[in-house]
Amino acid sequence: MTETSLPPDQGLDRNALVRSCDQALRRHGLVPEQAPLASTHVEVIPYAYPVPTLGRDEVLAQVVPWMEAHGIYPRGRFGTWRYEIGNMDHAVKMGIDIARRLLNGTREELLASAPDLSAVRVECRS
Repeated sequence: MTETSLPPDQGLDRNALVRSCDQALRRHGLVPEQAPLASTHVEVIPYAYPVPTLGRDEVLAQVVPWMEAHGIYPRGRFGTWRYEIGNMDHAVKMGIDIARRLLNGTREELLASAPDLSAVRVECRS
């Protein structure tokens, strides 16, 4: 399985994309050179990445408690708006953690250990 990002204004040649990904996987030794291509599927997701912005953590500090007070527990790559802890393994861990929290009252390990970026300031110089 591969994941490929494209600019929104770039056209997509699905066959060329499949060939390119297949060749790259073989070139880097992730798929044996002579192995047959078993199947392909291209899924285009227009908005696939949560993009961190300045002020995100301050907003989340208000939004997430409100959501949880209303029985909504946002987790996973998109639910937490935290791309830095948004891999598939993180999403599964967040699901396990929230289930344990709701059933047993235990602390969520992954979100509790995630860095708070609200105090981070970016200085741009030209």
